[in-house]
Amino acid sequence: MVSPQVVAQKPDKPIPSKLRTPLPSSSSTASIPRYPSSTLDELANMITPAVNLEQHEFKYQRAMQRLADWLERQAMVTTVEASRQQIIEDKIKLDALAAGPDSTQQRLKELAKQEADLLAQLEKTRQDISSEEQKLADLPRAIEEQMAKLKALAKHLAGVTKTLKPITGTDAEDKKIIEEIDSLHLRAIEAVHSFQG
Repeated sequence: MVSPQVVAQKPDKPIPSKLRTPLPSSSSTASIPRYPSSTLDELANMITPAVNLEQHEFKYQRAMQRLADWLERQAMVTTVEASRQQIIEDKIKLDALAAGPDSTQQRLKELAKQEADLLAQLEKTRQDISSEEQKLADLPRAIEEQMAKLKALAKHLAGVTKTLKPITGTDAEDKKIIEEIDSLHLRAIEAVHSFQG
């Protein structure tokens, strides 16, 4: 860096103009222009960065490449972490699927049995519906047949009632008469046996 004292001393000519000043053809040192030391220092400070420009460009490019590499690495790390997490989740799903066939098969059997029961119940319900519909269709004829049967029974009952004959006395009196006659028969049989014996 140029010191404040050097900066404070202004050259008598602009540096580019001095650079364009032709050298004298004579080899005598007396004819060579003399520049203040401050001007030479300033010139050196201006030329040195230009001389090292290629080196600075290399450092710049290398820094830019490292930055790009860091960004790429960070993206790859993020991708790797996401992939690891996805692998863990997929492994959990795989373990669940691998452990699931037995329970799934059992569940399928239960559902199949439930389906068979429902189908059987549905078939029975359909049969019941068909039977009730048939009964409903046959109801007028059944009512007519029942009425005819009832009329026939009433007619038969009326005929039987007409054939009934009046009976005097009561059944208790008839039972008593029968018992008395049976007793007389027994005494007569006993008397015959006694006479013969």
